[in-house]
Amino acid sequence: MATDFRGRILTAPWIWLGGQFQHDVRLHIDGHGKIVQITKGHNEQTDGTMNCHLNSLALLPGFVNAHSHAFHRRLRGRSRIGGLGADTFWKWREEMYALVRHIDFAQMKEIRDVPRFITKNHFYICVDTFREMLAAGITTVGEFHYVHHENDDQQQQDNGGLFALDLAVVEAALEVGIRLVLIETLYMRSGFDASGLEADQWRFDAKSLDIFCKNVHKLKAKIACSDTVTLALAVHSLRAASVPAAHQMVQFALSHRLPLHIHLEEQPAELEQCAKADERRREPSQLLLQDILPPSPHSLHFLTVVHCTYTRRHSLDAHICVCPCTEGFLGDGVPKLDENDRICVGTDCNNRIAIFEELRWLVFCQNMLKNCRNCAALDATKMIEIGTKNGASSLGLADSVGEFGVGQWMDFVAIDCRSDRLAHFVGGTAGGDQQLADAIMFGAGNAEIALTAVAGKVLFDKRPNEC
Repeated sequence: MATDFRGRILTAPWIWLGGQFQHDVRLHIDGHGKIVQITKGHNEQTDGTMNCHLNSLALLPGFVNAHSHAFHRRLRGRSRIGGLGADTFWKWREEMYALVRHIDFAQMKEIRDVPRFITKNHFYICVDTFREMLAAGITTVGEFHYVHHENDDQQQQDNGGLFALDLAVVEAALEVGIRLVLIETLYMRSGFDASGLEADQWRFDAKSLDIFCKNVHKLKAKIACSDTVTLALAVHSLRAASVPAAHQMVQFALSHRLPLHIHLEEQPAELEQCAKADERRREPSQLLLQDILPPSPHSLHFLTVVHCTYTRRHSLDAHICVCPCTEGFLGDGVPKLDENDRICVGTDCNNRIAIFEELRWLVFCQNMLKNCRNCAALDATKMIEIGTKNGASSLGLADSVGEFGVGQWMDFVAIDCRSDRLAHFVGGTAGGDQQLADAIMFGAGNAEIALTAVAGKVLFDKRPNEC
């Protein structure tokens, strides 16, 4: 089984390059896993570097999951969809709070406890969530992380539990091999009119801006030597942080050249509560634009807003992260998108990890919302861009991943075109390469994923070595 393409020349029948599938492409990968040269042609002479041809596979840049809460995966089976009392996001949130009430470092990294009602099944948090992402073709994940603390206050002083769970996420990613952007998240209050947190939220507590920022510096130092782990920042939401705190986080992110993410206007109740708490009855997007963000539009490119369903999104000039499977799962609204939006996608609550589905439902929801089939120019080519380049840009990795280019890491997902869903393209009976892209994006799924690799190293493989 081929496990490592570092130091090799990689070819395949179809390689996604320049916004289309191309043939006879040769990707030259150095010993570290970066692309150092891209050439074309059948009979090119080499310097003795081993060629490896992936028969019947179509290569795409690895998918970028721009928004994930890995620990939510443990809530599978507790949707309560269709049941009494399951009618809002806020009811579901109570289940999430119960999940993290007794969690520790080992459990955050890799849970293997046996519930009373199941004798053989094991549950995992970050390790298994990240492994499942690799099987779904995801090579980079932005982990929106706010479950910071392992122990209560006294134990934190004795055992170093303060922000210990941040490193559990990092260790899990390093063990699995997935590329991680740890989105270190500020969480300071329980609502717009609250001065602190509820009892069940103590693990989220940033403590203070000074303590939170000092922890960010410590994290940066600990991951400085890693090629696969980087940092971003987040304000969880404006219900979880005051306007002055959010403003200071924006300044901190800009001064340290870190991307910044924020949940914005996820739920109607958030708009109502914000307007009620503000003396000018402003909604979160108004607060963000008027009191928090800098006035210079070009500086807003570092910003990603998540689940921004309402109002003044277009004034932000930010990345828009949409998580359709989670938004449908939780009953959130559908954003009205257009061709100017810089869209990326995430798996969010991870009840189902399938980027193909996220991208398809991104398109389908717009089609249903507008009762047409040409919304926001969302064709197969743009879907691939959203799932790769746009996600990378939102996480501050535009120069590292998201496309096959010289200097980029060789992160890729290989689609098996011998699948029953795609086999007619191998036999030459189907249409051209654009039709293959369309067939993959609208017809394929996780079952068609044959290989997933990060920095040239295969981390998920369903095929024998055919080099």
